[in-house]
Amino acid sequence: MKIFSLRKTKKSDSPGAQILLMILLILGLANVAMAQEPGIDFNHLTLDQAFKLSLEQSEFLQQIRAEVEGNKGSLMASKSGQLPHLDLAGEYSRNLKKPAFFIPADMAPAFGGVSGPVPMGSDNDVTAAVTVSYNLWTAGRLSASIGVASEILSATQFEEKAIADGVLFSTEVAYFDVLLAEENLKTATKSLAAAEEAKRIAQSGFEQGTLSNFDHLRAQVEVANRQAPLISARNNLAQALLVLERRCGLPPATIVALADSLGGVDAPEDQDSLVGIMLQGSSEIQALNHSVAAAQQGVRFRKAGKNPMLLLSGSYALQSQWNSGLVPDEDDMATSSNIALGLAFPIFDGKRTTGLVSRASADLRQAEIELARVTREKELSVRQAWLGLANSLAAIEGRTEAVILAEEAYRLAVVRVTNGLATPLERLDAEVALTSARVQKSTVQYACNIAEARLALAIGNASAPFLGTNTSQEMENE
Repeated sequence: MKIFSLRKTKKSDSPGAQILLMILLILGLANVAMAQEPGIDFNHLTLDQAFKLSLEQSEFLQQIRAEVEGNKGSLMASKSGQLPHLDLAGEYSRNLKKPAFFIPADMAPAFGGVSGPVPMGSDNDVTAAVTVSYNLWTAGRLSASIGVASEILSATQFEEKAIADGVLFSTEVAYFDVLLAEENLKTATKSLAAAEEAKRIAQSGFEQGTLSNFDHLRAQVEVANRQAPLISARNNLAQALLVLERRCGLPPATIVALADSLGGVDAPEDQDSLVGIMLQGSSEIQALNHSVAAAQQGVRFRKAGKNPMLLLSGSYALQSQWNSGLVPDEDDMATSSNIALGLAFPIFDGKRTTGLVSRASADLRQAEIELARVTREKELSVRQAWLGLANSLAAIEGRTEAVILAEEAYRLAVVRVTNGLATPLERLDAEVALTSARVQKSTVQYACNIAEARLALAIGNASAPFLGTNTSQEMENE
């Protein structure tokens, strides 16, 4: 939800200025309405809501879904060979000048003494025909063609899920980037507040004559030095929000605050169990399995080109010619019909079919090698992500204790400086150590969340709970 603030301006009696102000206000309200999504509070945007927005707005998913629809059309076209084909053709022609045939002079007595050109036909000529054809036997061509289209469709549907997993991962990284930037901004704000408090104490001590001018100037310099990290932290947060809004398909300045926080990462299962889950459920591997199956059907289709085909066809034709009137008389019409059984047997095609079989076999081998390669890479990714998450989880406990220790050390330093038992330099050292401990803790928490997201991406099928009910896999089963 966007927050708008109106500045106080000098009242103008100009109607143009009032109209301009009304237009700007209407455009701002319209922008708010367009930016909001029903049921989503951008003051407390959860990670699951960000996932849903990214899956709805991702251009990559829209492209692959269009590809799925196209492959469904290809499958429908392949299955059309299982049904009879019915064609209707017709033609009407008007003879502006009738065609003629010539009778040789020596044949004129046989035609009643007529020789020379003799006109043929009538002024109007109509022909129409209905043809039905059906593939009785294609030697496996038709079933292989359907198999190729079906396997390609299934592969594309699993590619859609794999792309959805990638979309979720990029959104999750962007979400945690914002959380880390928020934590760094909080740390920078607290650091500046501590430096300002030290400056106040130093100012008071300098005025009372209990603190040297050097310590006084040093406190002022520390306040100035804390300004740049604070500005940088604010800009980093704004940049992280822009990236997250882009991932969610939202206009800039839409997201106000996030509802989730860093932390809360649990220890994963053992590596072998996760590798087994990956091998069974990875959408990327499933897509490659179907690509291999499509290549196998392609080899079968090319090999079928060496076998004969059997076709059954029939036709019914109507033809008519007449000179006057809109429609011909019954005596001017004639019909014909036939039925045919055709057998086509390839004898020699210049080794074209042999070459196509070799090409299809090579494609199959490439698909099998790619499946083996990706399977090994996915297993490696799961194990690496598991180890990365384990390392981050091992470091988080120590970083939490380090922050607690640094906070206590800083508190004691402040007390000692206030009572004159320590120099401001000791307090400064304690404040720097506290700031460093907080930054390190936030960084490790961020690393835990990113490692968990990377492990989920390596396992695959993480997007299944967030996809709609009308998924591609369900369309495949229809």
